[in-house]
Amino acid sequence: RRAAIVVFSSSSVTAAVAPSVPAAVASRSLDKAQAFADEFDIPHAFGSYDEMLNSEVCAAIYVATPHISHAQWAIRALEAGKHVFIE
Repeated sequence: RRAAIVVFSSSSVTAAVAPSVPAAVASRSLDKAQAFADEFDIPHAFGSYDEMLNSEVCAAIYVATPHISHAQWAIRALEAGKHVFIE
């Protein structure tokens, strides 16, 4: 199975530091996630992080949320069986 990286965040900072062209982006807002996906030609957009964690679209995630929530989402992603990168 090809590893697909998904980005947790839709900020402009994320666009500058994402490790590769991701397979998907997740945000707290589907509108923000879709706009980010459209701008950077990302095929999938999720309107919640939980929705992404329950998806088979990715094998790894890049956590680019505010620092205070890095641990929370990294742990949840690991519990969902995803590989994790943290900025």
